[in-house]
Amino acid sequence: MYIKERNGKFRYFQDYKDPLTEKRKTVSCTLNSKSRAAQKQARIILTKRIEKALEKSALSPVQRNIKFDEAVNEWVRFKKNSVKPSTYSFLKCFPHQIEKYIDGNALLKNITTEYLEKIINDIQYNSGMKVSTVKVTYSRLKMMFRWAKQQGYINADPMKDIEITWKKDNRSARIEDKFLESDELKLILNYAWKKNKSCAAIIEWLYLTGMRFGEAVALRFDDITQKDGIYTAQVTGTLYYTLGNVNERYKSKSPKTAQSFRSVELPERAIEILNFEKQRPHKTEFIFETSRGTPYHINSVNNFLHRTEELLGLKKHLTTHIFRHTHISKLAELGVPLYVIKKRVGHSSNVTEKIYLHVTQKAQQKLVNKLDEL
Repeated sequence: MYIKERNGKFRYFQDYKDPLTEKRKTVSCTLNSKSRAAQKQARIILTKRIEKALEKSALSPVQRNIKFDEAVNEWVRFKKNSVKPSTYSFLKCFPHQIEKYIDGNALLKNITTEYLEKIINDIQYNSGMKVSTVKVTYSRLKMMFRWAKQQGYINADPMKDIEITWKKDNRSARIEDKFLESDELKLILNYAWKKNKSCAAIIEWLYLTGMRFGEAVALRFDDITQKDGIYTAQVTGTLYYTLGNVNERYKSKSPKTAQSFRSVELPERAIEILNFEKQRPHKTEFIFETSRGTPYHINSVNNFLHRTEELLGLKKHLTTHIFRHTHISKLAELGVPLYVIKKRVGHSSNVTEKIYLHVTQKAQQKLVNKLDEL
């Protein structure tokens, strides 16, 4: 730093090298004194101005000293405008989740492939999480570090060469654990209707229609049409919640995937549930809402199912999605072709095929056993 005096004022200068052009540049500031205190103040001002100028460079030393938690939070904010609100509501929890395993004060540039491999393995073997959940964490870390490299925060992506040997997740390996047998379904629904009728209505609706939870709770009464005695539900969106306020909700302009736009014919029992909901007081135009007139949230229903699972001593893990899978399994039992089932549930996933094959193979085995009785 050097100083020039002019008209009783003191102008302080500091040179720096632009990392992009490699040319010498200068920043300056003017103070009324050249005392030690003034010189200290000038250094602070000039340092900040240099840092601000360097922020525009992808090779910025300021960026390269970014901490892990700063990078994660900035990445989450960056993703806000490129993902659906429902996805972002889960994504914004990621910084809190990952801080349990990676020190937020760690400089991003110092995090190595070996360190991250150790962290991922520690999570999958010691956290108690399902392997599928650990893989979500792994995927988000990959996206974050790829983004960090694009931003110039790091020279190389440490996740690029990472090698993880995933352990087998026994809780999700069995396809038969993804749907309910008839006796299990009956037990759960009987308990639900005695314990919480409004919650029972939504989970039985999921079973009867094969809808996703968000699709079902986004249904309005005017989404149900009737022609020639056949009732049909029009699936055209999913339910989003205003971030930070579960009581404010709105229906999206589209469901989860392109295949999800569909008309679902309703069985008689679904119509009975619809009439049950019509008789209940409603504060909104949505078919399903809690006894307080507030929107359903998937977490509250899953919490109810988790308590049900424990109280009934069930071995299968209950979530709202198991009723959708149970619908698929029942249609397979009835001999409905796979392509018809896929169209009805708006599904392109191979889970539908796995359930279908499992159920039909089981039916074929029963037939073989019956042949011996001829």
